Amino acid sequence: MLIATGLLPWFLKTEVGIAMRAVGANQVMTRARGISVRRHTILGPGLAGGLVAVGGAGLAAVIVGEPPVGHRSRTRQLLAPVVGAIVSHSSAFRGPG
Repeated sequence: MLIATGLLPWFLKTEVGIAMRAVGANQVMTRARGISVRRHTILGPGLAGGLVAVGGAGLAAVIVGEPPVGHRSRTRQLLAPVVGAIVSHSSAFRGPG
């Protein structure tokens, strides 16, 4: 999370970051400049959700008592939300029982 926080000022100066800020400030003018308002409106919450997922995976390891260090530990933390989503979606498609 510290890395993501450190990269935020850099990201906001990139072309995509500037476009996202422009969409937030004035959608009509941004659309007139040829910037896809829809794409950048979806990108913001998508990036935020990804950061929340990574932070939650790291926090989950601390809560259950597993030390959050080492390559294997970090891999399991990042895979846990993905596996959980796959399992919950597959059971949702199959139905009960």
